[in-house]
Amino acid sequence: MKFIQFFVISAVFIISSCVEKIVNQTPIIVQEVPGQSQLDNRQSAFQEKRYVSGTDDVPLFEGLEFDEENSSNFDTMTGNIVISNYLYPNNSQNNPLAKSIQNFYQNALPQLGWTLSKSVDNKILFIRDNDKLEISIKSVDKTLSVRFFIIQS
Repeated sequence: MKFIQFFVISAVFIISSCVEKIVNQTPIIVQEVPGQSQLDNRQSAFQEKRYVSGTDDVPLFEGLEFDEENSSNFDTMTGNIVISNYLYPNNSQNNPLAKSIQNFYQNALPQLGWTLSKSVDNKILFIRDNDKLEISIKSVDKTLSVRFFIIQS
């Protein structure tokens, strides 16, 4: 029995010293994949992208905060109705933010298959297949309110 214990201990010692020599002698090659850092940046940007509540493809303008109290979703026989309200606090009346938000959606949504149907003052209407999206922007007491009204068929 003592012989087997001695043999096992010796074998473990020999194997561990061989592994140590192999590890110490084998150079570790780290090769950076070309464009990997840009890919990592794009992936993190994609992961951070937020969408309008009740949708999975209407991007959310950065800085808007969800107003759950004034938002709701309804399922109907013909589809869904989504009303999502967002607020942008501390907005001064002279801030051109409303126009920036409007421009953001007028540029982003056509790339996602939405067609601009109408744009009047601070309301814009988009259509995609049988779906309708109305975005209205108004300023109340230094807070900008953005309402998304979506009918999904």
